Amino acid sequence: MSDGVPKWPTMPSRADPDAVKEAFPFPTYRPEQQSVLEQAAAKLYGDGPTDTVVIDAPTGVGKSGINTALCHLARGAFYTTPQKSLRDQLFDDDALRPYLYPLRARADYQCPVGEDIEGEPVSCEECPVNTDPGRSCADFGDRCSYWAAKTDAFDERVVALTFAFLIADSYLPPFVSAGGGLGGQQTISDYQERQISFDDRELLVVDEAHLLEEQTASLHVGLTVSPRTLRQGRAEEYLRDARGENDTTPYEAFQAELPSEESDSLHADAFLPALEAVEGRLNAWCNSLPGGWGRLLSIYRRRRRAVRRVVQGLSGGADWVVETEERDRPNAPSVTVATFKPVRVAEFLANRVWSRADKVVLSTATLPFRENPARWLRRLGLSPATAEIVSADMPFPPENRPVYLGDTVANMSSGGFSIHFDDVVERLTELCEFHAGERGLIHTASYSRAVSVADALGDAALAHTRQTDAEVALAQWQSSDAQVLCSPSMMDGVDLPDDDCRWQALLKVPYASLGDPRVEFLVRERNEWDWYHDVAARRVIQSVGRAVRSPTDHAAYYVLDECFRETVKGRAPGWFIDAIDPPV
Repeated sequence: MSDGVPKWPTMPSRADPDAVKEAFPFPTYRPEQQSVLEQAAAKLYGDGPTDTVVIDAPTGVGKSGINTALCHLARGAFYTTPQKSLRDQLFDDDALRPYLYPLRARADYQCPVGEDIEGEPVSCEECPVNTDPGRSCADFGDRCSYWAAKTDAFDERVVALTFAFLIADSYLPPFVSAGGGLGGQQTISDYQERQISFDDRELLVVDEAHLLEEQTASLHVGLTVSPRTLRQGRAEEYLRDARGENDTTPYEAFQAELPSEESDSLHADAFLPALEAVEGRLNAWCNSLPGGWGRLLSIYRRRRRAVRRVVQGLSGGADWVVETEERDRPNAPSVTVATFKPVRVAEFLANRVWSRADKVVLSTATLPFRENPARWLRRLGLSPATAEIVSADMPFPPENRPVYLGDTVANMSSGGFSIHFDDVVERLTELCEFHAGERGLIHTASYSRAVSVADALGDAALAHTRQTDAEVALAQWQSSDAQVLCSPSMMDGVDLPDDDCRWQALLKVPYASLGDPRVEFLVRERNEWDWYHDVAARRVIQSVGRAVRSPTDHAAYYVLDECFRETVKGRAPGWFIDAIDPPV
């Protein structure tokens, strides 16, 4: 937090139950909710040293109400979600909406500036100004829907946004000089500078925090090097002309320095010269772009920054892994596409995320490393010494959420699905008949399996394919006559209450793919098989909660994979074990 008078003053007794109740967005508490909220507030806003609170509470406790109240007690807060769908669930709740300011991505805003140019509605992402390397939407202030919304958000006590948005914001400078507008229009103000990124705040809430490590490594820190990711057509043509025909592009510089021999090692050390060559070319191109290409310059700087992060990590001895793929091109030589991922994300999170707030709340229904959560906190770059865990029991009776193991077919790993495919289809057919007239969700662990099972079940099933967004697939299923949906990506972030889903089936325990170089590195070279099983157990526990959303709701869960017992045993909370028949 910046020094001086806080923008959002708070009452001095904000750890007191009366103050907590005043910040709570609902008229009454659910079971367990009041206890969790008051404990968390006392830890965060009391006199102790706690700066991190982990809320370990299952579906039904009402974590969104708890998180929102903790945000309103803070002197400014970020409420982050991993997915847009979860962010939108917050906005769709009438009780929460007055407590949260929603900030979406560019594609979610209609742009009046773009309409002026194109004569038809466009999103802020598609706006011709946004896609013009010589202009910036930030120059249009209130006339740009996206920048107007972000500017308003700077003054809101609680801003709800995706985790990815907060990371992207951390790379922006605090202020930029105001530029000229379109057609002589004024900018947002006559001030010399305007704010374009958020100030740090007192509190950061991370919802659905159980997959934070894995998502950060895959989505926010990794780097893919290819002709597409390093190329920007107009700039490439301009720089070729300005610097001469023989001037190499960043990707050409990368390809020229690739290791001459293939290596069995997953480690990216051998690619350091190639990445340094990319960084050098990006430096040269940034220095050669004229002043009117400001937006394109920022794009190249972002790419240079991403490459530099890998170079600095490798140069400093950090573990980075790489996966390469040779891709053929029509009428052109093949190219090498390389994807780099960090093995550890603690330093990145410390620098880019935790530094944005004085205090952190990690909210989850499936606590990682349940028997040793300090290990999880250290992997995230947080100190267990100043962290507290506040746990709650499941408020839904176990008989409403039974997990049945009597329908297991076989071990589905190592080719087990293909070997036992006919038996799987037979068992699923029996479940469809038993639950005639009731919708069911089948968790398949891969899109190809989803298609295979749906084809075998015929008109009774709909397959979720890789090309279809999860929300679209759910809407298609709910509006169709298909009894079941087969999908690998409905294990979290999905809300299917009451008759939307009355039963689920787990076709295969969703282990992380050993084809992912980071996963392979952790289990093969670091022997972290416990982490491997822990990630799978968390996904299974999350999936059970998709179909039971209230104390009166009910849905059955059937396990077809014999690996379930080995994976879940010792890694699940007591409330989950209580629902298993027979017990693990």
